[in-house]
Amino acid sequence: EDNLKLIQEAFAGAGAEYEQEFQKEKERLIDEELDKRLQKRNIDSETGFLPGWGSWGGESAKPNPRALAKQVQARKGLETERAEAVSKRKDGKVGLDHVILSERRHKAGVNKTVPAIPFPYSSKDQYDQTMAIPLGREWQSITTHQKSIEREIKVTPGIPIMPMRALPTIANHHRSHRSVQGNKKRKPFLT
Repeated sequence: EDNLKLIQEAFAGAGAEYEQEFQKEKERLIDEELDKRLQKRNIDSETGFLPGWGSWGGESAKPNPRALAKQVQARKGLETERAEAVSKRKDGKVGLDHVILSERRHKAGVNKTVPAIPFPYSSKDQYDQTMAIPLGREWQSITTHQKSIEREIKVTPGIPIMPMRALPTIANHHRSHRSVQGNKKRKPFLT
């Protein structure tokens, strides 16, 4: 109990400072994400309008009351859009205030993901469960590992591998029957 009190006294107050800094960082990331969305639509995040449209420039220009009302409406729209962006985030849910989850799509991982469930699996959970099983020499017995990495086709060293010949296809069907037979009679590439 004495150690617990000492630890609480030593770290008292430091957590609040870091929590405020963390919340500011999280707000900044949310604002950056919203600004990127608005930039895709060419909307200014300050006014809510396309830049340069609907206003007169210069020193003697008087503010238009209708334009000001539209700006107020646009700002309200931006606030609601920001609230929607916060609610759509995975870390915007209750209980995840202390977490920042990045929702960016990493280009390096795109080609390593499966777009649909592969054939032998019937559900995503079944596929994930199979992929969670570690493979390798460290996790499997030696015989199981050797069976898993064994080649399906065994070739005797020193004997050349014959290349595959093209088989007649529907696209080649318009050619004469003799040309297809001629391909079959051709001598092997290596003898």
